Amino acid sequence: MLIFPIVSVTFIEIRNGTVINVDDQNTNVDFITGSSFEFESISNLLSPDITIEDQLDFLPTSAVIFMIGENADGEEVRGRFVLGYSNSCDSENGMAVREGGGLAWNAWNGGGSIRCVFSGK
Repeated sequence: MLIFPIVSVTFIEIRNGTVINVDDQNTNVDFITGSSFEFESISNLLSPDITIEDQLDFLPTSAVIFMIGENADGEEVRGRFVLGYSNSCDSENGMAVREGGGLAWNAWNGGGSIRCVFSGK
């Protein structure tokens, strides 16, 4: 089985077109099948003691994950995943990706963070 590594992953959160959080701690990496990484959302900074209207800087409307890998010839390949948030508490519409769900070759955990595990498919 051929293994093609992911060499960089960047997580960006956006609110109405403005970048409010960037996590680029996973640059110059060598992720292969079974590798994992985790991002924390800026929404973890929300406080239940403050009205949501006073915390909009911590409430993203979308997130983007940029991944850079290498193919068998060592050439750079790029992937981009965009998640839109409804910011709804409704169980049907309230989550972009549910715990245990997947997107491309990633698996997601619950809570205020994103944990990706590569399946190598």
